[in-house]
Amino acid sequence: MEVKRHKTPEALNVTSLDHEQDSGKLLEADQKEIKLVRRQEVEDALGISRSTLYRLLAAENALPAPVTLPGGGVRWVWSEIMDWAQQRIKERGQA
Repeated sequence: MEVKRHKTPEALNVTSLDHEQDSGKLLEADQKEIKLVRRQEVEDALGISRSTLYRLLAAENALPAPVTLPGGGVRWVWSEIMDWAQQRIKERGQA
């Protein structure tokens, strides 16, 4: 498995290529791009404070859990945060 990492100040982008066919062709479905973001970017995107972020994390399934990186840092999967926000938007009219 080949993994390419590109670190930017705002986020850590990880592109992973799972495996290749014996013929040497890479299946497009196996290629996934994952954007990992820092706490501050999650707070800014959702318009919440640090204490609200941790309160949501403490509540069961209230916010997607972060990914722990080697060395102890944590990042959130951007697509999971955006999916969570979209779900809150959908639910607002159903309450």
